[in-house]
Amino acid sequence: MPTVEVVWGDAWISTGDITLKKALKLKPVKRRTVGYLVSENDECVVLCTDLYDDEKRVFNAPMVIPWGWIYEYYEYVDFS
Repeated sequence: MPTVEVVWGDAWISTGDITLKKALKLKPVKRRTVGYLVSENDECVVLCTDLYDDEKRVFNAPMVIPWGWIYEYYEYVDFS
């Protein structure tokens, strides 16, 4: 299973009050996430943090990242 790094824009929330001028400058939080690639499809990339029970193919902490949120995408090379 390949290991990938995804650089993406994530949604976020703040509980504080801000002015319209500041609100118009807000942007997604840029994140870098590394994980095992579970799947890719037309809509998204699915990663997970852990793999266990090879017979049942059990994944832990799945993360779905829509393609429209992705800035950069890298697959790490396995030299083993």
